[in-house]
Amino acid sequence: MAFSERVFSTGYPENKAYADERDVLRALAYGYYPENFEKNSICSAALNGPFSAFRFCVLRTERTVTHPDSMQTELESVLRKLPVIEGGGCVISAFLDDRNFGILLCGKTAALDENCAFLSKLRSVTEDLSIHDQRFFLAVGSCVSSPVLLYRSFGYIQACMRELFFLGWGRCAVRDAYRPMLPFRFDNHLITGFVQAFSRSDNQAVEHILESLYRDMVGQTDADPAEIRKIYYRLHYLMDIESAPRAGMGASGGENVTGASGLDGVLNAETLQALHSYTMDRVHRHMGVWTVDAEQSAAVHQVTRVMRTQYSDKNLSVKALAESVYLTPTYLSGLFKRQTGKTISRFLTEIRIEHAMKLLMDKKLKLYNVAEMVGYDDANYFSKIFKRYAGMTPSEFRERKII
Repeated sequence: MAFSERVFSTGYPENKAYADERDVLRALAYGYYPENFEKNSICSAALNGPFSAFRFCVLRTERTVTHPDSMQTELESVLRKLPVIEGGGCVISAFLDDRNFGILLCGKTAALDENCAFLSKLRSVTEDLSIHDQRFFLAVGSCVSSPVLLYRSFGYIQACMRELFFLGWGRCAVRDAYRPMLPFRFDNHLITGFVQAFSRSDNQAVEHILESLYRDMVGQTDADPAEIRKIYYRLHYLMDIESAPRAGMGASGGENVTGASGLDGVLNAETLQALHSYTMDRVHRHMGVWTVDAEQSAAVHQVTRVMRTQYSDKNLSVKALAESVYLTPTYLSGLFKRQTGKTISRFLTEIRIEHAMKLLMDKKLKLYNVAEMVGYDDANYFSKIFKRYAGMTPSEFRERKII
């Protein structure tokens, strides 16, 4: 068996024997082999044997493994209790990195079928497997006829990992053929309904909408999880916008009484179930801190909405905002300051500066164009305000941000 077709420099001394299972599995998984790899004792014993089929599997841990040696010992103990591969097959296992435990199966083609005794039992064990408070997800790649093709089997493992997002921990995914990602489908009206229900603090309606959204998503296992995350990013962003006046969060966003920004939680949730639960939890926490008078909150909420949507109107004033909610300018100003901690003028200015920063990233726009687009007639006055809030002029901001 010649592995020298794909050779890379490892930085190790020449003719060094690679007895570490991890190195062997990594080389086979990624299809790049060190010099004299075929002389490795593990490689020679397992891969040069009378085997006609090879298959990669990976047990992914729920969190980073801090003590891989101990975890590997326990996982190997689990593997030894599984049915042997018929016909004298063998198993090589090791951690490929700090979360993925690689399992290479070698044997006859019929003995490595996805429904063989070994894999059937491994799938069953994975459902309840818990080591060091870690749960697992089993990914099974395709069966290949030669060790030099194992990178293809491992390639299907990557596709299996996409299904972890939908299936969750304790489950298994098997891929032995290419399946393209399909467009994600969902009812966009659910977003509108969510915002309306959330705004009026209708907890039951919000939960019903989120459950409907979850049911729509969980069955679309060929969709791109990144596209689904975008939907949840949107929900959390809208929650924060709706909650800003009530929770005392300013126009610039940031941390609020419900904890850190929801966007970090969306990114860190590895499964759809975790993402759904996290979103439900934030909904409940948001609603739990809304203790101010509902009628007064509605007025402040309406005013912030107007500012966010009409910030480019140079005639937008405290008087105009007060008239929109049928309050006097003095009363609205005091109410707004008590609930948000900021004056209306400062809140509006921050919104305008935020949008100006985004517009400044477009080099085709002149500074006076940007000023007009965020509600300022005078470009010089806009520059002074921008510097007061950003600590630099619009020109300096553009120079630093655009490479």
